[in-house]
Amino acid sequence: MDKIYGRIIFATDLGPQSLYIGQHAAKISRLCQAQLIAMHVIEPPLTYTVEFNKRDAQLKDQLKRASLSLAALCEQLKIKDIEQVVKVGSPQNEILTQSLHLQCDLIVVGSHGVGGYTHALGSTAHHLLSEAHCDVLTVQVTHLEQAIQPNPSAELYLWQALDTKKIQKTPQARGPKYTSSEHGFGGYVQRGPRLTMRPPGTPIRGGTRRKDKSEDPDKE
Repeated sequence: MDKIYGRIIFATDLGPQSLYIGQHAAKISRLCQAQLIAMHVIEPPLTYTVEFNKRDAQLKDQLKRASLSLAALCEQLKIKDIEQVVKVGSPQNEILTQSLHLQCDLIVVGSHGVGGYTHALGSTAHHLLSEAHCDVLTVQVTHLEQAIQPNPSAELYLWQALDTKKIQKTPQARGPKYTSSEHGFGGYVQRGPRLTMRPPGTPIRGGTRRKDKSEDPDKE
């Protein structure tokens, strides 16, 4: 039987949620016996905010720190022969380019940034979902907010600001609540907001909707 996934990219911004997301990628890698590639993309500073003679030095320093942080993160994941990639450019474009170049069949990324440390991760995940040639897994990280240290030590990498002991075992549910059959909708169905009023007596699953007093045109 062919492997479900052979090469997996774990795209990380090295923020506080990175270890949690990486652990999900590592589990899938072990289950599928797939090659895991950890990738971080550095966005270059805008040319009009940094002098040209300082830009290269700043990028060189960022590359060094990012490489050390990514290597330490990969060590925590305990995956043998994990490949590490650090690029400079647009995270969205670089991840897509590398996923094609490395012939990956799964990208694992966080749903968004948490803890006020990053804001671009959500837009990156959305772009990957719509543009990637392969499967994309977005790991929900909303429930990590309470587990992030507000003032981590400067000696720590940013991804070490997550206190794993405080992570909720079950993420809080999101989305529309369920409406029971006692309201005339039959069983338990996931229901979003109604954008238009349904005419009284319209047949629906589970029976006929009762006329609401507020919808009675004869009611004064």
